[in-house]
Parts: sequence; C-alpha cells; structure tokens
Amino acid sequence: MAIQLGFEVIGVDSDKEVLKVAKNYFGLEDSEFLHVIVGDAVKYIKKLAYPGKDSNKSSFADSESDGFDHLRNGDEVTHKFDVVMVDLDSGDIIDGISSPPLEFVRKRVLLAAKLVLSEFGILAINVISPSQSFYDSLINHFKKVFDELYKIDVGNGENFILIATVSPQ
Repeated sequence: MAIQLGFEVIGVDSDKEVLKVAKNYFGLEDSEFLHVIVGDAVKYIKKLAYPGKDSNKSSFADSESDGFDHLRNGDEVTHKFDVVMVDLDSGDIIDGISSPPLEFVRKRVLLAAKLVLSEFGILAINVISPSQSFYDSLINHFKKVFDELYKIDVGNGENFILIATVSPQ
C-alpha cells in the first residue's frame, strides 16, 4: 500500500464482522504499511497519546501488543500522524444516528487526537448533526483545542466533514 499511496495506514474498527467482510470481499490485508486493529478507536487514540497514564484499564491493556508498538519507544510517541480520519457514529432509537458520539468530543479525547498529530497535522471527522445545539456544542469543543476549523459540505443534506488543524495553515 505504501508503494501505491506513499504512506502508512492504520485502521481501527470495533466490529470484527466489518473487518471480516473487508478481508473476504475487498482484499483488505495487513501488511508492513497497512495495520488493522480490532478495538475501540477512542480508547486506542487515548492509549497512544497517554501511554501508561490512563487509569481506566481497557480490554486490550492486558494484551501483549496494543497495535502501536512500532509508533512508540516506551511511553514516548515517536511517530506522529499527518492525518487522523474519524468516522464514528452513535445510534439512538429516539434521536437516530449522530456523529461523532459525545464520548469523542470530550476534551481529553480531542487533546489526545491533537497530541498524536504532526505539527501541521489535521483531524478530519465525519459529522451528522441531529440538531443545531449539537452542532454549536461540537464546534465550541473543537475551537477550544484546535487552531482552525473548516467545514466541507458533502452535498447530501445530512453530513459534512469537519477539518481541524493543529497549527494555523
């Protein structure tokens, strides 16, 4: 993949079945440049940003490898990401689907995302806003952590992509 795209890709998904379909029907394969991790993406990004400092033990804390061994030297992150792309949603019977889930918008998670990004890195996040108040709150949280925000309307009337930058562009 790095030969084709020119960069390394790490994917985290909590649904084993989605990854199984991707492997069986779309040719997804782990390689030197493509790493697929089954787990909670929010927990993984916090664990990468704050290794050994999260008192909230996760199910993979006891495993031999958390999937980020090649990105760290002990507790120090030695590799920063140029781009982190987030496509998480939260389904609710009453409100329907919204994205991102409220857990992702917590300051500690946004700071963790910022910590793993390179100096000119960006966070790209798919947003489905169920209400104006959700949107306003989301923007407010992001502005407290990131230097600049950009909104890209994907043209379907439902969702958009929010781009947050670590440094002014």
